Amino acid sequence: MPNINGRTLALAIQAVDFKMSDLERIINSKPPDQGAELESLFLSYSNAAEALKLAYKEALLEVDNLPPYEDLVHDENKPS
Repeated sequence: MPNINGRTLALAIQAVDFKMSDLERIINSKPPDQGAELESLFLSYSNAAEALKLAYKEALLEVDNLPPYEDLVHDENKPS
């Protein structure tokens, strides 16, 4: 597996999370019978997000100056 530093992982996590939020917004704005291809794309991003989350949790064990994972991703319950 290629080595990616924690800061790069953090940026990738934020980018994937942003794209997922954007796709979710677009999917929700379409009629129920449309957007299947976007739902498939969303699933691909979701799988990537899980892989990045696992890699980041490993990076957190090695580097102590990274922000918590929860600070990198959008949380609807978190105050703005």
